[in-house]
Amino acid sequence: MNNLSLLYSLNSVPESLNTKKKKEKKQLNFQENGDALIELEQKLRSQKERLTPQEENIFQRCKSSALNQFTAGLIVGGGLVWEATWKLNRLLRVNLSSGAAIILGFWRFGNSLESSVDRILALDGTRMQSELANMYVSFTLLC
Repeated sequence: MNNLSLLYSLNSVPESLNTKKKKEKKQLNFQENGDALIELEQKLRSQKERLTPQEENIFQRCKSSALNQFTAGLIVGGGLVWEATWKLNRLLRVNLSSGAAIILGFWRFGNSLESSVDRILALDGTRMQSELANMYVSFTLLC
């Protein structure tokens, strides 16, 4: 049984046994995916084998995608709320649009990190996939 199938079998625990842990994981999901990517990169860089250009490229794409999504969320969220609140005074418009921009920016940032982790787990037979699966298995066993 490889690490990925073990990961899937651990996630298929009946809801009645795993309800509390699932709620806790959903609350920490944004932080876990970001931490998982950082920890994966540090773990791979600390090993004797150097990162391959493909692995380096994947990490760079994950980082740039997350930053691009955050920036797009800031611009779209702030701009839409700014235009929608044109009848309000300027101070209230600034507060509402900056709040919406930050919320939408972080939401898109979290979705980007989650999709990056999913893409790495979908890589078949790579060192990145096996290390990330090992990290999730050990995290799941600790919970």
